[in-house]
Amino acid sequence: MLECWNAGMARPHSSIWHSSIWHYKFPVTRALSILLLAVWANAVDIRTTTVAVVDGDTITVQPAPGMPALMKRGLAGEIYIRLLCVDTGEIWEKDANPAPEGLAARELLRQLCPPGTAVVLSAPGDSLETDRYHRVLAFVSSGEGKTARTLQERLVEAGWSAYWRRYAEAPAPLHDRLLQLEATARANAAGGWKTQPELMARKSAERPRQH
Repeated sequence: MLECWNAGMARPHSSIWHSSIWHYKFPVTRALSILLLAVWANAVDIRTTTVAVVDGDTITVQPAPGMPALMKRGLAGEIYIRLLCVDTGEIWEKDANPAPEGLAARELLRQLCPPGTAVVLSAPGDSLETDRYHRVLAFVSSGEGKTARTLQERLVEAGWSAYWRRYAEAPAPLHDRLLQLEATARANAAGGWKTQPELMARKSAERPRQH
């Protein structure tokens, strides 16, 4: 959501978040996953299928081996996934109307990953981490071969999220792609860059705190 981390996305309980750049595997295809595993040894990816889209930066998926023991679950046991490096408009804020940009982001995710879509959850470290709400934190990729991309790339490309680096940056090559997609969306006044340009610019400018 387009709110601060503490309001919508709590800092995860892991020392990897104290670094300004994560080093992890970014899976696109199986071959690329194997290749990147050799580069980022401390990495994890988990294959599962989607259940529903909660909002512009949160989805639910089926449980799968390798997921954390303590996770936020829905009534049917589905797992909540918070997308990393994006922050879309708030649609569930109490006493406030849903942000149009957030509704558009949710609709985009619904089109990209309807129920039953095969996805890969990826994150740095030996296991997936959770935030204080027990949502699993991950990059989420879908598609096969040349069509495989992260949901994060799709949201930034459409202009419904800035490349949000308040707590960390994505590694190359994903970092470079997100930068390029954000620059293009901004130049074309796509999505929130047209309706909320100042807010989007602030989100884009946020960086990790130095320790």
